[in-house]
Amino acid sequence: MKRFVLAVTISLLTNGLAFAWSGSPVRVDGVTTGPALVAAAHDGAFGVLIAWRPGGSTGPVRVSHLLGDGSTDPTWPQGGLTLSSGSAACTGLNAIADAHGGAYIYWQEGQSLYLTRVLDSGAVAPGWYARGRRLGLLSSNAHRPWAESDAWGGLYMGWFQGNAQGFQTPVVSAIHLGLNGSGAGGWPNSARSLPLDPDFVEWVAAASFAISEDGGVWALVATGRLQDSVGTAGEWRLGRFLANGSLEPGRPAQGTVLATFDPTALELNVPRIAIGAVVADRQGGVLTAMATVSENGVARWSATGQLERRLSDGSLHPAQGPPRQLGFWYESAIECDYVGACEPAAYSLRLIPEAAGGIALASPQSYTHAGLVLFLERVDLFGARIASLVDGWGPSPDYQMTPNLGYLLSSFDVSGPGPYNPAPELRLRWSDGRSTLLEEDFSPYNPVYADLAAVGLADGGAIAVWSRILGNTGLFAQRVGADGSVLGAPPSPLVTSRLRLTRSGQNLSAAWPAGAPGTLRVFDLQGRDI
Repeated sequence: MKRFVLAVTISLLTNGLAFAWSGSPVRVDGVTTGPALVAAAHDGAFGVLIAWRPGGSTGPVRVSHLLGDGSTDPTWPQGGLTLSSGSAACTGLNAIADAHGGAYIYWQEGQSLYLTRVLDSGAVAPGWYARGRRLGLLSSNAHRPWAESDAWGGLYMGWFQGNAQGFQTPVVSAIHLGLNGSGAGGWPNSARSLPLDPDFVEWVAAASFAISEDGGVWALVATGRLQDSVGTAGEWRLGRFLANGSLEPGRPAQGTVLATFDPTALELNVPRIAIGAVVADRQGGVLTAMATVSENGVARWSATGQLERRLSDGSLHPAQGPPRQLGFWYESAIECDYVGACEPAAYSLRLIPEAAGGIALASPQSYTHAGLVLFLERVDLFGARIASLVDGWGPSPDYQMTPNLGYLLSSFDVSGPGPYNPAPELRLRWSDGRSTLLEEDFSPYNPVYADLAAVGLADGGAIAVWSRILGNTGLFAQRVGADGSVLGAPPSPLVTSRLRLTRSGQNLSAAWPAGAPGTLRVFDLQGRDI
């Protein structure tokens, strides 16, 4: 059974709607400390839920809410809803809309992964906890968990723990939870794991996840292996959980071997860093991108691999042709959050399905010590290049697909200011290169930006949220329109009406007050307008 709907929005014309957005950034009220981490998710009504962590090595995660008119929600706690204990350093933070006006917030505290859900009313959802539900352990700060909406308000998550040499038991885990925190779609309340090969001492070097067409989960795993204390060929394996969370029958429990790689070329006979991505091809098969990263000198790394299309059993698609070769280069391997916490750069690959059947291949890279740049290009289902969206982008980039099928890119440059450097810049733009937001710090010595997040809106515009940790300290936001303009007044006052959906087969019904003109838009799991 295919899963169709991600979000439905109705934009209704109204009169006299207050609009706080202006040509200048909006400050989120009650935030007086400089957040070190910022994440954002839309609320379904042109507003934004903002998760943030104050600067410093420890501190709780908080969530604030900006309404669609740009004002801070007065019904929420002043300074944001407090989550987590803040007893350990928070090194990862993200937010995903729950399709009901709230959001799932997940973060890494120490080595533990936590998840909770907040409502649009400013409270933690029933069945969840303010301190977060502890899902499991992560091996290091560089291991980013995967999360994606199930289109009905629930959430899929996948993560891995892969410490080498037996210090921790390696594991690849996935879970599907509903709005109330219990297992969804037949999945149990606890995470399901992909077994490793019992014939080897094995650990996980990388794991990527994707939702399959039937509501299950694909897992692409890279493992390092020892046999009698001798390194053997590492393996890329493709495993699959069914829609009820069980392992797919007829497939090896630990997954189908797709490729091997020589670990002796890498430090300690294991893959120092392996990166990968997997996505359903919408025709019952899967696309995989696999690469390993090796050291080429002090803080200099290169990654090589390939993009392949495969059938559901893991075999190469008959029409695959030669695999698409991948090559990436990294100069620097360390990035910091500018409050003293540094970690390995988040090496990653991402495959994003597009409406026309193509795929966007994205990866952060670095060619200078200034930081990461974003590589983003479009390919067809067989790996042939369609177009390059971005060849070079500023340090610390972020990106996402917006409902109008554009790519929203955001970054801030903290390399300056100084006698030979420009002032730090905050930038937001679409993949066609339109520059939409620019803010500069004119401090003579210090950068100000700590983190940046951006969300796409149903009208094709976006909201950018960022933090400043020096000078004008706080949390700020700016809304831009679909044409890339910074909004100082509403192009047409909009408000979104929530819907109750009734599904019969593949049909959806929606109703709203009679006499209210508007536009109905339906999006699938990948954000495509259908």
